[in-house]
Amino acid sequence: MQIKQILKKVFSVFIVFNLFLVSCNTNNIRKNLSENEFYDASNNILKIKENADELTVASVYAVSVPFFYALKMTDRIKAINTKSKFWKDIDKNIENADTVGRGTVDLEKLAKIRPDCLVHNAYDKTTVEAVRKLGIDVFCIKAENLDDIINTLGLMGKYFGKSKEADYVITYIKNKFDKIDNIVKSIKEEDKKTAILMGGTLGRIAGANALQSFMIERAGGICKIDESKNSNWVDIGVERIFEYNPDYLFITSSAVLDYDREELFESPTWSGMSAIKNKNVFNMPAKIDSWDMPGISCVIGTMYILYKMYPTYFSRDELEKEIDEYYMMMFNRTFDKNYLGYTLD
Repeated sequence: MQIKQILKKVFSVFIVFNLFLVSCNTNNIRKNLSENEFYDASNNILKIKENADELTVASVYAVSVPFFYALKMTDRIKAINTKSKFWKDIDKNIENADTVGRGTVDLEKLAKIRPDCLVHNAYDKTTVEAVRKLGIDVFCIKAENLDDIINTLGLMGKYFGKSKEADYVITYIKNKFDKIDNIVKSIKEEDKKTAILMGGTLGRIAGANALQSFMIERAGGICKIDESKNSNWVDIGVERIFEYNPDYLFITSSAVLDYDREELFESPTWSGMSAIKNKNVFNMPAKIDSWDMPGISCVIGTMYILYKMYPTYFSRDELEKEIDEYYMMMFNRTFDKNYLGYTLD
């Protein structure tokens, strides 16, 4: 019996010691990075070059577009993928840029255009390896929550010699989410609403890791999601949404829809849901500049959700002021809501 206890203790010490070594090795790897090196969103090491402020760029990842614009570096774009004509309307550099694919990289064309760096989705390891074999740097990004967005801005600012521009936008984002947090703190617990943000098809919702779920929660909502499925978008089926019976339904503007809001109101199948009965179903703004696409516009997207769920805590006038401030910060001008394609009703 004593021998078994001794062996158990020895084994426990062995496990702890090995875990300690793993931890030390991991820390050492990160500590060994020089001042001009950093990890991107895929934990790949990138080096900041002496000509950082001259590096050219390409991307097939539409999420990257507002980051390029916010950092005032669209004049360095060689190829880009934009989901909306909005970006082409406001920036000739984006309009005139070439393309190397839509989501998937055309490696042959990329090799021909040969930018200094490809900014890409952090989850596409295969493409990252293929592009690096061409001798082109790959900068992987994520933008699925506030930390991701701020981290992406900061690292892109360093890598492309645009730290001043990055700091300006980061300060704006932090200040606005501080304002949102202060409003949410004042909302009584009994007034809290449940909500789901639906995707492009019926039965598809924003999952636990999605920016859209983060936005609902930061706006003071209780996000009804399947916690067991930690992904960005989840196909849970219409019946599961009925089971959740949320107070509010928001519909994404970042994807093409195979249904519309009016169909839900007219459908007998959906008529028993709280959100339908109380007419609390809303399309996320805006048609040509999505406020729920991962990126900086999530500030006003979160404020829109806050206004819809808690109009007594955050008024329409306040929201309209914040919308104008966002567009002035990003574009140095405001836009007509008819042009952007949204309503606050």
